[in-house]
Amino acid sequence: MSTVLYFLVNQVILTMHEKTENVLLTALFSSLGLLFGALYWFYSQTPAFVAQSGAAANPDRDRTPAVSDPTRENPSVQDLFGRSAKLTLLGDTFSGQSLLRDSKFQRELITADIEFTYENELDQVVRARRLGKEADLIVTTLDQYLQQQPEGKIVGLISRSAGADALVLNTRDYPELTSMRQLAQLIETTAADEYQLSFAYAGDSPSEYMATVLEVRHPELNLSQLRPQRYQDASEVWQALKTSSSSPVAVMLRDPYVTRAVERGYTVAVSSETLPDTIVSVVVASDRILEKNPQAVSVFLEVYYRHIDNDVRDSDKLQTLVARDGSIEAEAGATVLEHIDFFTALEAQSWLIDGRLGERIRKTAALLSMSGQINRTPRNLDLLMDAQVIELAAHNTQVLVELVETENPELADRFKGLGSTVQTR
Repeated sequence: MSTVLYFLVNQVILTMHEKTENVLLTALFSSLGLLFGALYWFYSQTPAFVAQSGAAANPDRDRTPAVSDPTRENPSVQDLFGRSAKLTLLGDTFSGQSLLRDSKFQRELITADIEFTYENELDQVVRARRLGKEADLIVTTLDQYLQQQPEGKIVGLISRSAGADALVLNTRDYPELTSMRQLAQLIETTAADEYQLSFAYAGDSPSEYMATVLEVRHPELNLSQLRPQRYQDASEVWQALKTSSSSPVAVMLRDPYVTRAVERGYTVAVSSETLPDTIVSVVVASDRILEKNPQAVSVFLEVYYRHIDNDVRDSDKLQTLVARDGSIEAEAGATVLEHIDFFTALEAQSWLIDGRLGERIRKTAALLSMSGQINRTPRNLDLLMDAQVIELAAHNTQVLVELVETENPELADRFKGLGSTVQTR
């Protein structure tokens, strides 16, 4: 009996030891699990792990171009292509080019690793000749591009004149002269006089082209019967109108000088507002830069059109810039902006690829050919345009359209270039 009792007691003790060991082992492994779990959670909150996890969840993220998000800073030429670039652009005093002369715009190009130089070259003939030799880009008009035939292609569009080019009457010295009809009558009655009335304009310029257009549209206005006073730029014509002893009876001007003339009491007889798409300003890149570094031209256009996109949303800064650039009052700056219809990147791209620019080139060439200013119209328009380098800028503007189109369709339309792009208050 005692032997049996002893055996039972030993079994109970052994069983208790086994249970105790199991409990201890369970507790031990549970503690270790909690410890490793806590360590893993702590590590998962570190930046390195978060970055790795994000990359694993989205393996294509690092290959997404930075420019796809317009809220991010724009990449530089060196970031994108491993080298910086130098670009020289030639232009003139037209208000539509004010942004290109702006120090803030030029600083942003420096940030994008583009060493940018802007220079006024008032002589359009010289400007075209310097392209590809001393300059990488020029701003000119379609008529001058066709006449001067520079060694380069149209890569972007700046603006359409909507009143910024005008035939201005010298009502200071001829107070009875208040309309184009009266000018035509005055020309007719004085045509045989020994003292011939004079007409001032900038030669080889949009002003000369517009005078040609006016004579075609209004045969009664025979400007060729006036004694020509030929200058290089509208700024010189404006000085002649104010100070010349010869007192031209009429002049062709471009803004800011059209607006200045109206402020001084001179009369606009007719302007480009009634001649839509007659004067179109374009950016021409040399064949050399398009072959050696088209990426630099692409980034230049992106920075330029990004400024235009900002001005579409808020024109106050551009109005101030135009007024300062043209030495006019702020309110007059608003008038100048009303005379200029700026292209957005999307609108410019559309003109380049859908045939609208080609159609405008053909019409301009036909008029120049008819007036004897060019020998023949161009046959292969593809040789005159390059629609690839504007793609970066157009893509960014398209993203903006998608962001605002639902809540603000009017703003989206302006980004597309529909209606008046830059609206003054």
